[in-house]
Amino acid sequence: MIEGLISAGLTTVEAGSFVSPKWVPQMAGSAEVLARLPRRPGLTYPMPVPNPKGPEAALAAGAEEIAIFASASESFSQRNINCSIDESFQRFAPVMDGARAAGVRVRGYVSCALGCPYEGKVALSTILGACMISAAMSCP
Repeated sequence: MIEGLISAGLTTVEAGSFVSPKWVPQMAGSAEVLARLPRRPGLTYPMPVPNPKGPEAALAAGAEEIAIFASASESFSQRNINCSIDESFQRFAPVMDGARAAGVRVRGYVSCALGCPYEGKVALSTILGACMISAAMSCP
């Protein structure tokens, strides 16, 4: 499927995630998937990492770009990464420091910007606040 997306012309493909296999067993093979993907200029595979352990595994697997993510929904944050929105932002600091030291690009995502499966509609002010914090933490 990933190779099909690349063949269709996509240049950025999220091909896995370095999360705990205890919580998301479907992502347990992300290192192996990343190792088998074609590499060429202009093609990137941002790998989401929810905490400081994620980047270590991603970098060891050869990731050239990682992604941090926060939720615009408190319920989604608690159920998806087991912490509050505020706690998720606190986790970003060591991730960003490690990425800078390794020279790895970082992409920021805001989950539930178009609605939450637990809370429904998310207030625009909440989404904009999450986006502003994510943008302020960007890393080359």
